[in-house]
Amino acid sequence: MILVTGAGGFVGAHLLKRLSVLGCSARALVWSCADTWRLRGVAGSFCRSAMTDAASLKPAMQGVEQVIHLTGIFREGWRDL
Repeated sequence: MILVTGAGGFVGAHLLKRLSVLGCSARALVWSCADTWRLRGVAGSFCRSAMTDAASLKPAMQGVEQVIHLTGIFREGWRDL
């Protein structure tokens, strides 16, 4: 099983489609359920989590052998620091 963080983004969604075509088992980690619209039919399962919430990441990691980390900051300002 491969876990793809940032799966709701442009790159993550395209990567999951490619993994699906290759027959790879993949789980999508998304920040919001609204992020799943791009992923319908390409991810085996979804987990909703914030990358900073260790407790919610634990179930997402069950059975995972590899992680492809695509989560990034798309907005940064002085308040985010």
